[in-house]
Amino acid sequence: MQFVAGTGGAGLRKLRQRASGNLFADDAHNGVLELTLAEGRYACRFASTEDEVLDAGAASCRD
Repeated sequence: MQFVAGTGGAGLRKLRQRASGNLFADDAHNGVLELTLAEGRYACRFASTEDEVLDAGAASCRD
């Protein structure tokens, strides 16, 4: 699993196309990707700078 968050604070640009395998893509909000890592699992959430949760999930990790 890979997480890419291009939310460094620069001006936002419209997405030209969504890459295959993307679970979530947003070109309208700056925000923060929060990852919680634990033995054998992870949880994540993407929140806007106004702390509105725009996406969240959790899953088991592979060995």
